[in-house]
Formats: sequence, structure tokens, C-alpha cells
Amino acid sequence: MRTATDSQQPAPARDDRRSAARLATLVAVPVTLVLLAVVVLASRQAGSGAEPVAPAGSAATSAAALPSIKVAAPPPLTAGQQRACQELISALPTDLGDLPARPVDSPSPYVAAWGEPAVTLRCGVPRPPSFIATADVQQINGVSWFAERRGATTAWVVVDRPVYVEVLAPAADASAPVARLSTAVTAALKPRPLDPAD
Repeated sequence: MRTATDSQQPAPARDDRRSAARLATLVAVPVTLVLLAVVVLASRQAGSGAEPVAPAGSAATSAAALPSIKVAAPPPLTAGQQRACQELISALPTDLGDLPARPVDSPSPYVAAWGEPAVTLRCGVPRPPSFIATADVQQINGVSWFAERRGATTAWVVVDRPVYVEVLAPAADASAPVARLSTAVTAALKPRPLDPAD
């Protein structure tokens, strides 16, 4: 048996539901309009080909903004060395940390460069004359590197793979570039015993 109190309970519940629906609509409509405006602006920017503007003082430099850099070709390579260098070049990262890849002016396909001041790589260089049995070799991320200071630049050479790989980097960068490049070296080239000059 329904009482008067029972018959009056659904009415306030319906009013609560209507109030909640009105509130949801009042919130959803402005949010939807803002999102729509953002999508329209983004699509206009993409359609115009405009690039996002980097914040003032940003250290990031796009590869397109960097001029090509001359990199000397390594000497002629054997077929085995060419295969090894092709594998390495294919494994190199597009960006070297925050340094973007940059165009290279070289007759060799076995070179690469990043950033400004540039970090350059040449695959298939000769064994460094000063890489002798008593020379210091650094293990960096599983790769043996021989380092020589050349003025404001450090020449790092991979000395435990089928080809010697030279990386020239600003001396102020310490081993950061070669630490990142060690991953590509490990992925592309199998280790071999050290073979220093006599």
C-alpha cells in the first residue's frame, strides 16, 4: 500500500536529475567551444606549414637551420669495411642528445654530423698512429675508445671493432657524444680484440 509520503518522493529526485543535467550542460558547452577553437587553430597552423616558434633563449636548433659542414672522406675501404660502415651509418641516431643531425658535405657516404659546434663521425679511418700498446683506452658503454686532444677538439676513435670509427667533438663536451654513439656502435659492429700499433 502506497502512502502519501511514498508518492511524493520521486518528484524531488526528478528535480535533482534535471538540475544536474542543466549544470553538466552549462559546463560542457564552454569546454567544448574552447576545445573546438584549439583544434581549428592547430589545423590552420598545420595547413599553413608554419613551424612552432622556439622559445627565446632555447638551445634547440633545427637541422634545417644549420649549414652543411665539410667532412673529409675516409680512405678507400675494403668491401668488408664498407659493409661494416653501412651498418653503422644505418644505426646512427637522428639526434645526438639535444644536437640535431646536420647536412654533411663529403664525397663519402660513411660520415655524419650533429649540432653546432659540430660533432662529426667518420667510419673507416686508419688506426691512429699514437694508439700503441701502452695507450690509455676508455670503456664507454661497452665500447673501447681511444681519445686524443687536438686543440679545442677531442678525437675519439673506436678501437675494438672491425673498422676504426673517429668522432671529433668539442673538448668541453667530454665523453657525452661518444657515450650516446656507443649504443649505435654496439648494435652495428661486433667487438674484436684490440690491435694497437707496435
